[in-house]
Amino acid sequence: SSQYIAQNLIAQVAVTPGLTKVYDDLLTFGKETSEIYSCTLPPRYFGKPFEELFRLAIDLRSRNVYIVPMAICRNGTMHVNPSIAQINLLEDGDVLYAICDSQNDLKHLN
Repeated sequence: SSQYIAQNLIAQVAVTPGLTKVYDDLLTFGKETSEIYSCTLPPRYFGKPFEELFRLAIDLRSRNVYIVPMAICRNGTMHVNPSIAQINLLEDGDVLYAICDSQNDLKHLN
């Protein structure tokens, strides 16, 4: 519920100065902001570790594409900043959640 989210948000921003600006940026659609978008992973990533997405993200930055992989949803369970125990290798059906400027940026993962 929105009350639950609000309580957790207040608790987080109380202990982490500046976090309010981060959330504000992620929740604002517009030029020069980043939002959270999702996409089904392309087959080329199946059987590879989550870290592979970070390697690609670093390579894409040299082409002015800015993506920060942050979570994998697998079988309805969200794994934010997943450990190897949570997501060992990426699989068919995994959904990536990433911070980027637009949904179109995620097309560069192909």
